[in-house]
Amino acid sequence: MYRRKNVVKIISIFLIVLGITILLIIASYDRNKEKEETYQWTQLGIEKTITFFAKGDKVMKVIAVKRIPYTSLEVTTKDDAKKVLEAETQKVKTLEGVEVDIIYKNDVAIETISVNYEKMERRKIGEAIEGVMVFGDEENGVSLKKSIRLLEVVGYKKVK
Repeated sequence: MYRRKNVVKIISIFLIVLGITILLIIASYDRNKEKEETYQWTQLGIEKTITFFAKGDKVMKVIAVKRIPYTSLEVTTKDDAKKVLEAETQKVKTLEGVEVDIIYKNDVAIETISVNYEKMERRKIGEAIEGVMVFGDEENGVSLKKSIRLLEVVGYKKVK
């Protein structure tokens, strides 16, 4: 009888430990799961799309695409638009982990900025682009949840 109680107790403890281990593995998997979230906003004719690539809550990469009509820049030609946009993106192009590409069409410029947070120091992007807010720190990285919350507050909508 005494032996049977010990066996049941040992099995119970084993099952509890196994259950906790499985829960920890599942929780760990979700935190490290790769995610892609896209948000969009249009203001004054400029369409902005931001796509986050993250592992759990840590943003690894962001791709921001702006579709900018020349009229919103108060110019009418590709050459004039190029002068305005090239001046704005000059500092950003020098940052490690940042790529900038601008395509000039007849009446619109399409600007794509890609930021790879694994290759750059986050504090430098705030120094290079006026008005950019980066949530996170060097140790924990940029927070996906906090970044999305900020976008939603200013009017971005999730693209499904």
